[in-house]
Formats: sequence, C-alpha cells, structure tokens
Amino acid sequence: MLVTQLATLRSHFQRDGGTLGGPFAVQHVERSGGGDGVLVSRADESDPFVMALERGQLVFSKERPVAGITPPVQHVAIAPGPERGIAVFGYVVTLHLVAARMWADDGNPFAEIVVLEAPVCDALAAAYWPPNGWLVACSSKDGTRAQLLRENLTSGWGAAGLVLGTAGPVVSARIGIDSPTEWTLAQRARAVGGDRTLTFRYDAEAQVVAQPAPQPMPSSSTSKTRVELGGMTGGNPRAP
Repeated sequence: MLVTQLATLRSHFQRDGGTLGGPFAVQHVERSGGGDGVLVSRADESDPFVMALERGQLVFSKERPVAGITPPVQHVAIAPGPERGIAVFGYVVTLHLVAARMWADDGNPFAEIVVLEAPVCDALAAAYWPPNGWLVACSSKDGTRAQLLRENLTSGWGAAGLVLGTAGPVVSARIGIDSPTEWTLAQRARAVGGDRTLTFRYDAEAQVVAQPAPQPMPSSSTSKTRVELGGMTGGNPRAP
C-alpha cells in the first residue's frame, strides 16, 4: 500500500542526503464506505502524516493532521471518520485532554472536538463503533480512561469519561468491536512476574458484559505496525 505513495512520503519525511529514514510506525483503517486511511509517523510517534487512499490512489493527505489542536499533541491515533473521512485523535499535553480533528472525504476540516479530560496519557487507542460513534481509550500508570464520542459529536460518558478495566498501571490498550451492542477493551497491564493482557467486554453504557480473562489482544478497526521504507537513493523500499 505504501510503496505507491513513496513520492508523497518522501516529500514529507525526506532528510539530508535524499534518504527516507526509518523505522516508521503505521496505522491503517478502512474508511467508512470504502477506501483506506493511513497514519505514518516516526517510531517515536513524531511527525505524523495522514493519507486517504482509494484503490491505492491518493485522495488527500495531511502534513499536519492535528492542525487546529493546541500543541504539543502526543500519541496520535486514527479511526474512520464521518462521510468516508478520517478521524484523528491526540493527547494535548498542556491541557490534559484528548481532542479530535475530523477530516471530511475531500480533505477539508469537518470539526474539532474535545473528547476526554485525562490527567495523564501514555498511550492512546481509538476505534469507530457504528452506529454508536467513536471509542477512545487513554492508558497510563493510573489505568485506562475511556470515552464514547457519539455520532453527533457529544460525549457519551461525561467530560472525564470512565476508568475501565483493571486497576493499576496499564502499558497500552486495544479496542475491539464485536457487534453494534458490545465492544472489548484489551489491556496490557503491569503485573508481578511480567506484563499480562486482560480483556473486558462492555456494552454502550460501559457496563461489563463478560468477566475479564487473560487472552491475546483482539482485532481492532485500527491496525498498527512498524515498517522500514528503505532508502530513497537506491534499492527497493520495503513496505506493506
């Protein structure tokens, strides 16, 4: 998918000597109604770049996908947006909140929304849950704080969201969509003897549907990988 967009990526990430340094972190989602959404950033999550693709062809790109959100913005995550657009979420460090920037299918800004008040956020996960809206989860040493952003762009669980899942430090979380009425939160949590993964199943009111059990991370509407795109001065770049 990324190989066909190397010229676009080079324009954004090109460094001294004409090379495209790596590795890169890549997030991929399927846009509502068809097409792909891709977020490419450096391995430390810096310099995020968003592309909307249709059958491998570029529809639009955003060199500043969190434009309109007060910087600095960390842990940028994407999900399918309204009307085949892309929803971009990020943690605003100075304001201690998660904000969203909605990009329409023509690349124009659709909305900017305060999603969740969170004192701290070390990792951010987001997923689209039709027809309910977007699920967002902030993980930290204090656990995981989650929010449901409804389709009408209002908060489903209050300004501060809800603390869900296991208590104590959480390294990261992944949101899985099971059905229009249920979703899962899989947490990689710190524990004696090493990290463990616990998966909780919830309904739209964030009520527990099933008790947690150690198991692999569930599939998510947003896939995350790390890739090497290779050099831009010669050789064959490697990409999905």
